Amino acid sequence: MLYANSAEIGSGMAYEGSSSTSKVHTTGLNPEIDNVIAINATNTGGPAGLIATIHVDYLDGTSKILDNLAWIAANVQSNAGMAPWGAIFLPPALDLMQSNWIWTNYLPTQQ
Repeated sequence: MLYANSAEIGSGMAYEGSSSTSKVHTTGLNPEIDNVIAINATNTGGPAGLIATIHVDYLDGTSKILDNLAWIAANVQSNAGMAPWGAIFLPPALDLMQSNWIWTNYLPTQQ
């Protein structure tokens, strides 16, 4: 679960057979206080991990991506792709050679 100032603002789980999932959550913050962002993550079995980016947009049009300089260091199990995480999925390269284009600027040469 994802919290901002003790209020739940989102949650999510990886889908069956997936090694990862991505979620975007948006909430307003209070400029009068020190805002607190918290994540309660629970692993229900097997390898797991969490990566987060916190992007703050201010009313004056500026923005800031919060870094992890003050965060407690995570316990590193191993590098990505190594045990216990397993192989990183890379989709096959897209082959367009056999494509039949409906619209094109290409005009075949006359033979």
